[in-house]
Order: sequence, then structure tokens, then C-alpha cells
Amino acid sequence: MRVRSLVVWVLLGSSGAFACREGATPAQQPAVSSPPAADASCTVWGRELEFARSVKEHDARAFAEHVHPGAVFVQGDGSVLRGRDAVVTSWASIIRGGEVHLEWYPTSVIQTGAPDVALSRGPYWIEVTKPDAKQRFLTGTFQSVWVRDGDGTWHVLMDGGTPPPAPATEADIARLKAAVPARCPGPG
Repeated sequence: MRVRSLVVWVLLGSSGAFACREGATPAQQPAVSSPPAADASCTVWGRELEFARSVKEHDARAFAEHVHPGAVFVQGDGSVLRGRDAVVTSWASIIRGGEVHLEWYPTSVIQTGAPDVALSRGPYWIEVTKPDAKQRFLTGTFQSVWVRDGDGTWHVLMDGGTPPPAPATEADIARLKAAVPARCPGPG
């Protein structure tokens, strides 16, 4: 998925198995108002928030529910994950909350010329919690392509991202979190 796939690659390449960090409490997220049903951009924005929350709350079932059965996620090394099962399997350690804390937040959703396709984008931030981490904080920009199924539900179909995550400080992450919109910014 967007750069989140890159995160998987970076983390899998830098460490083996991940153990769940006990006592971790998720950072507070801004209050989210419900998007108007008729606004597809805000509906996708809300789905993106739910998708991010599934990782933050270590909910593998909710994560899988957001991924399209035929999804294609481009990894940071250029390899490709094909299908929901491959994506969920590859992301399992991150969803469990191993040695990394990953969050992201949409700042824009661009409705395409096709009414059932949209692009979401925004910042992501990573805290690497393993004691010997060379870089504790990383950040970048994600982007995902969402499609609406016949029943009206939006799922991530394609995910890729920006160049490798950039080193960041705790203050950089705080600024990112402070800048995220509290509600859907509307059609992009």
C-alpha cells in the first residue's frame, strides 16, 4: 500500500519478527464528523480514516475488510503484493503493533472521472520502537486508489507511495499531527 508498503519493506529488511509492544496507548486522533452520504470524496476520506484506525488499533479483521480482493500493493523495493490475502499476510506484524508504530491521515481525496474511483493522499509517520533503531522517526506521503463495489462499499484497490521515508524528529511528527484536518476537506 502506498508508502505503508515501503514501511513493510523497510521494517522486514531491518528486523525479523515483531513482538507486540505492551502498554502502548494510541495517540489521540482528531474528532471526525460523519461525511454527507452524497459526497463520495468524504465517504472515501472516512474509509481511509477507518483503514488507518484498523492498524492503530491492531484490528486485522477490519484491515482486511478495507482491502479489495484483487488489490495490488507496490512494496518499497518495487515488488508487488497481489490480492487481499498476500497484503494481509505481509502486513500482519505491523497490524499486530510489533517494533513499529505506523499512522497515516488523509488530507485530500481526488474524485476521478469515473464515479467509482478515487485517490486519497496524505502524510504518514512511523515510530520505530526497537531499542537499536538507527532512526526512531520517519515520515512521508501515502496515496491509495479506492474503488466502489456494486454494494456501494469503497475498498483500497492499489497502493504505492513516495520515495523512501525521510528521517524525522518527534517534533516533526507532532507538527504533522497538528496539521491534519478534523473533518473532510471536501472534493479534491
